[in-house]
Amino acid sequence: MHIDVTRKDEEKFKTAVFYCNTNNGSTMFENGKKVESKANRAVVFDGRTLHCGVDCTDSLRRVVINFNYMDE
Repeated sequence: MHIDVTRKDEEKFKTAVFYCNTNNGSTMFENGKKVESKANRAVVFDGRTLHCGVDCTDSLRRVVINFNYMDE
């Protein structure tokens, strides 16, 4: 589990994961919840939340685009 960036003074930021293809991989969060990889869907969450990617086994690749941004 990880966070994507470390901000000074615990500044708040958002992380978005956009799923480019459908497969049996997912994004898992520290609280045990997971979001399945489904094409053209995104999950947005507090960037300070621990998370990790789960590899797929039913496709050659799991393709995601990851965004980290300030939401002011």
